[in-house]
Amino acid sequence: MDILKGLNQRQREAVKWAQSPVLILSGPGSGKTMVITHRIAYLIKELGVNPFNILAVTFTNKAADEMKKRVAKLLMAGRGSQVAGRRSQGNKRQATSDMPWIATFHSTCARVLRHDINQIGFDRNFVIYDDLDQLNLIKECLKELEIDPKQYRAPAFAAAICRAKENLIDYESYLIYTKTREDFYREMTAGVYEHYQKKLFKNNALDFDDLIMKTVELFREKPEVLEKYQERFIHILVDEYQDTNHAQYAFTKLLASKYKNICVVGDEDQAIYAFRSADIRNILEFEKDYKECKPEVFPLSMMEDYRSTQPIIDLANNLIVYNEERRKDKGKIILPKGKKKRKGPVPVLQELPDELEEADYVLGEVRRLHGEKKVPYHDMAVFYRVNAQSRVLEDAFRKARIPYAVVGALGFYEHKEIKDILAYLRVLINPKDSLSLKRIMNVPPRGIGKVTIQRMMDFANKKKITLWEAVRKVEEIKGLSSRSQWLVKNFRNLMFKYMELTRSLGVGELIKKLIKEIGYIRQLEKADTFTSEMRIENLKELIDAANQFEERNEDKSTQAFLEDVSLICEIDTWDDKAKAVTLMTLHNAKGLEFDTVFITGMEEGFLPHANAFREEMELEEERRLCYVGITRAKRHLYFTYADRRRLYGTTYWGLASRFIAEAGIEREEMAVPRGERFKVGVIIIHPEFGKGKIIKATGFGEDRKVEVVFAGGKRKKLAIKYANLQRI
Repeated sequence: MDILKGLNQRQREAVKWAQSPVLILSGPGSGKTMVITHRIAYLIKELGVNPFNILAVTFTNKAADEMKKRVAKLLMAGRGSQVAGRRSQGNKRQATSDMPWIATFHSTCARVLRHDINQIGFDRNFVIYDDLDQLNLIKECLKELEIDPKQYRAPAFAAAICRAKENLIDYESYLIYTKTREDFYREMTAGVYEHYQKKLFKNNALDFDDLIMKTVELFREKPEVLEKYQERFIHILVDEYQDTNHAQYAFTKLLASKYKNICVVGDEDQAIYAFRSADIRNILEFEKDYKECKPEVFPLSMMEDYRSTQPIIDLANNLIVYNEERRKDKGKIILPKGKKKRKGPVPVLQELPDELEEADYVLGEVRRLHGEKKVPYHDMAVFYRVNAQSRVLEDAFRKARIPYAVVGALGFYEHKEIKDILAYLRVLINPKDSLSLKRIMNVPPRGIGKVTIQRMMDFANKKKITLWEAVRKVEEIKGLSSRSQWLVKNFRNLMFKYMELTRSLGVGELIKKLIKEIGYIRQLEKADTFTSEMRIENLKELIDAANQFEERNEDKSTQAFLEDVSLICEIDTWDDKAKAVTLMTLHNAKGLEFDTVFITGMEEGFLPHANAFREEMELEEERRLCYVGITRAKRHLYFTYADRRRLYGTTYWGLASRFIAEAGIEREEMAVPRGERFKVGVIIIHPEFGKGKIIKATGFGEDRKVEVVFAGGKRKKLAIKYANLQRI
């Protein structure tokens, strides 16, 4: 099989270039995944690079899995003599591997730390805390520091700590910087950050942001470890480079600093994650970072759009040129050379009175497209700027009994019963995890009350030991009744038993046995409610998930399963094959594509968001966000905005978003479908009844009906489709 088959000329050049660092500038729908996977296959099959020496990193498990499948398919074709004759660059004595390392940033760093974190003081069996665990631990910190959680909320501290870690600012540096400024809140945050980090260390736990920060710390403090991974990953490929934050940038820069064999793919026009500390300068200044190697840039190799129709491409090009913070050598999105112009339907702009009619309009078009155009539900998506906008849309879809799925809703692994069982597993592999231990000691209820748990925690703090060590020494704790001690000892024996079983049972069987022994399902069955039935189904699904994990992974351990679960993000849990319309924020939409896209809430203050009015760079990011939404559509694209919108208990009177005019959507042929030009108050002429005024209008598009009062007071109800009305 020819590795370069199916690529255009510039894509071929980008795949084959191997002499220096490479920046491949991509565009929406341009097949960047195809280019990066073909480059990996080309390195292996044509240049003889050992897959063991290749690392490819991206941002979601879905993207990583797709890359793995494509690379595997390319490598399977023609396998034989080429593989047998492969040579390893850099370290020829290393064993060959069939597949390169393709994973997310966080899972890559988790694997590195699982091998070497002991060199910076942690145990290798650390656990990874999710967002809710992080909040709970911060709440503990606030309590211990005697900070009023009502006046100073835990999520605000969590956000500040997250931003610090994304920029590689540890709590010591944060504290030093704070002392140079008179900022009471920042000083308080510094104290919480320090206390929080020390509790994480005591629990042998990392939060999500620690995974990259601690890996960078490991590389910087232990040069021999860095060199080991530099020799392992001689060729590095980074997907969606415009989305990297400072920590991710530092991680890849350190790895690539020896051989400089780095290829990054990205599009600065789709940089929409500044709120997660993503830094657009990483892609804009790539050449400066590797200037001694004279990096090669392919600014036009990926600008051919294989996804959208010409009218959609035109809107995207019109909009994005208003941004200043973009590469000047990039050019516009174009259709592939030699391809016929994909005309497609004209994008639609629809003004609605309020958010309720907006939802009804979207619903009506979904029905029409599904019925008349045979567009599958799963190939339609409704985008909005903020999560709260989804409620009205959900209500409309639910009442109409049209299947829908909300990306970003409560995920499977966030349900209480699932988190309870996962907390058991965490303690089994890492008894130092006091947060999880405290959660499960009386779950399901076994008589170990809050007072008992608090006395054990007080004992642990006094003795400077972990909560688990206090459980092991429960007989020494004064003030506990003999019954309380007996209950704690029973729990302790249960945990000892299952700590042994983790060594012999697969994670699926372990979970099944544990749930049965602790009586979790028995307790839910006694409740006999709809909610309890759903929770039982969730627990059964967890067992299935664990079994499936064992089937597809070489490492079948409980620790590996927990790590896999902890690194799942919102989009990874979304089923793109489900027969349902997708509802999601614009931020979640990047990387996806649909036949039909609705961008709702196109009003000043929503898109662009009101918070972006302060600085031009923030407004440019909002414009990129709209650009991303537009370029998700393959054929049908709708924009809606409301004259007034009720949200957060307040009514907002809307002005049409500036992005509508910038994209050129206000051209007459694109303004509104014919039916919606006949609104209440419009003066019309009927070929039989003459001049009249519309006093009522219902429905949309071809289904629109109006009530008109004619001269002399005569009223008529007319269907726009057949009435042949003319506006004056």
